[in-house]
Amino acid sequence: MARAVLSNWSEGRYCEIIFIDLTHKFDVMHFANHHLRHIILTQNDEIVLTPEEENAAVQKSLESITLLNCHSLEQFEIAFTELEDLIWHNNNIGLLVIDGLERFYWEDCHQRLQRMSTYYKKWVTKLQQICQEHNLSCCFTVESSHLKTKAEVIIDYELKISKKDANGLSKLNNRIFFTDENGINFVDE
Repeated sequence: MARAVLSNWSEGRYCEIIFIDLTHKFDVMHFANHHLRHIILTQNDEIVLTPEEENAAVQKSLESITLLNCHSLEQFEIAFTELEDLIWHNNNIGLLVIDGLERFYWEDCHQRLQRMSTYYKKWVTKLQQICQEHNLSCCFTVESSHLKTKAEVIIDYELKISKKDANGLSKLNNRIFFTDENGINFVDE
């Protein structure tokens, strides 16, 4: 998340993120002081920042994250409905993050009896539709103990981002990409 929001910070541009927090474990201070500052200080060796410039970059990064805390299935469903509107009104959004996709399974199961694999498939399908329609990247977490069911649903999406090489190119899962006003774009080799 820190790498995404800071992908073009040295050029004065920030990727915006919508973060739907279902687990309420996100620590903004830890994220700012450890992850953002680390990337700011190590991402571009030739730029030396004053403490004021560093603080401004961290502040702008935090302002680029729309945090939606959901405490119930109903709030999550409303947030998901409002998500479309948020994306349409901000074309700088490049990443959608959901922490704890499994969080409201039992509440949803109580209302509509279903398997966990069906629950995951429903939400992942909705995420895929939104991300494809708006050219967004998506990242979500699930509790690993919930992944093994009778249907053996296994979710294993590893993202590997490499730093810019001598040609100034970055790679995501060994594919060259760049970011612009449309989000993350892959270069077909």
